[in-house]
Amino acid sequence: MGLLVCIYQAASVGDYVTQVTGIISGLLECVLLWGVIKDRARLLNIAMYISLIHLTFDFGTILVSPVYFASQIASGYESNDSQPILGMILNVKSREEDRFVLGLIFGYSVEIMSTISVFLGILQFCLINRCFVYATMVEQGRFKKFKVYDNVVRF
Repeated sequence: MGLLVCIYQAASVGDYVTQVTGIISGLLECVLLWGVIKDRARLLNIAMYISLIHLTFDFGTILVSPVYFASQIASGYESNDSQPILGMILNVKSREEDRFVLGLIFGYSVEIMSTISVFLGILQFCLINRCFVYATMVEQGRFKKFKVYDNVVRF
């Protein structure tokens, strides 16, 4: 899922910084995917560190993005003239009070989306950690003591 978002950012957004960020994030997501597919402890250890870096940026995003979007809308920089669909959906004119309420709504919605993104990053780290523990046990031969190893499907 993260790889699809990175490809979308790199391909369709007109901002140069967002495109470069999408390309770099896409490459990191490819390393994560390669580590999980190959199921090697060293690759999964690198993937865990990359996942922690992503999680750090997600925490930074949750601190900055809601304030940024709320202030953009509340100040009138992003008005209903540039976003006519929002004005029609929320039935809001471009007065100061209405812009403040619209900015407040957008700030909270971006905060909720950022929180979900952090939760998914934590879930991704936990899943990669479980794969790392499994790969370490397989490489060290701990599963050979158990009969479960015969039923495990490897890529």
